[in-house]
Amino acid sequence: MNGDSKQLSATGSNFKDLLIDDFPGVCERLEQSHRLCDRLRIMLEERANVERSYAASLERLARKAKETVVTPDAARPGSETALSAFEGYIGSVMHRAEQSRQLAGDLAGEVVPSLGGTLKQHGQVYQRIRVDGMKLAASLQEQYRLHDETVLRYDDAAQRADHLMRDLAADTTHDPSSRLRLAVTAAEAARLTSGCEEDYRKAVLKVNTERQRFLAHMDIIMDALQDMEVKRGRCFKDALRKTLVYDAAWIRNVEYDLNQAIPGAEAVDPEGDTGQFARDRYARRAEAIKGGVGRATLLEKVEVLPWLRLQQSLHPSKERPDPPGESNRSAGEKSREATVSQYDEFIES
Repeated sequence: MNGDSKQLSATGSNFKDLLIDDFPGVCERLEQSHRLCDRLRIMLEERANVERSYAASLERLARKAKETVVTPDAARPGSETALSAFEGYIGSVMHRAEQSRQLAGDLAGEVVPSLGGTLKQHGQVYQRIRVDGMKLAASLQEQYRLHDETVLRYDDAAQRADHLMRDLAADTTHDPSSRLRLAVTAAEAARLTSGCEEDYRKAVLKVNTERQRFLAHMDIIMDALQDMEVKRGRCFKDALRKTLVYDAAWIRNVEYDLNQAIPGAEAVDPEGDTGQFARDRYARRAEAIKGGVGRATLLEKVEVLPWLRLQQSLHPSKERPDPPGESNRSAGEKSREATVSQYDEFIES
């Protein structure tokens, strides 16, 4: 299809076939898509900042929970299931912080630069194309304006000359001077009409020449604008798809961490932990001698003990030595000692 027979067609899908005479409308479309991509870029930049802030907040929260709750005093036997579940949840929070930081890095390092680079490159090229296209459109519109003005002047002159010729033909006064004046006026109008006709022919030639130039250049411009629009749309699509892939990966990782933490939460045994604490606490207190002489617990029953057993209770690690001169004691002393021993056994029984 050459420039002389260029016609708009509703069967195609190209800018140059459908919108070659609507350059401002095409420019508006490209500017809208540019703003849309730029809004996505700004949103993803802010999203990356939000994810970084979220990760930092989660890390601070997890560290604070570890420092203030899981202390050596708290991590005692008897609360193993609860502490294990709590530590598992803290671990899932830390992993979520890592995933959020990774998501922020992916968005800021992969998606945003691609969008920003495309927008910058297209913006510079579009401005140059827009200037050239507006000049072409303005030049063609100016030729059409001059053509229309010439057509109106030619029409006015031709109508006036036609009326004068009709008046001259219809003159029945037979007045030579009157007919002469009318004939001179009609001849002058005819010459003016002839000049306007020549101007009209020149205007038609100029407007057609400008139209051919417009079509030749605008074909190239429309192809460039459509290619730019398609590429920017693909960039928008790729950026959004990558973002959704990263979001899906973040969700899967969070779900995996939650699946790891859920069994720990389900395994918390309040009754078992409480009972184990009581048993362990009692055992530790029984090992430590507290409350008084020879008592391991505060509520232990107190009994009268023979002196020998009292010594064993007070000094369990010491062996009672034989008194000096044991071999030289008299038989009477040994007999009295045996009597005391029997007496102690009687009292004990």
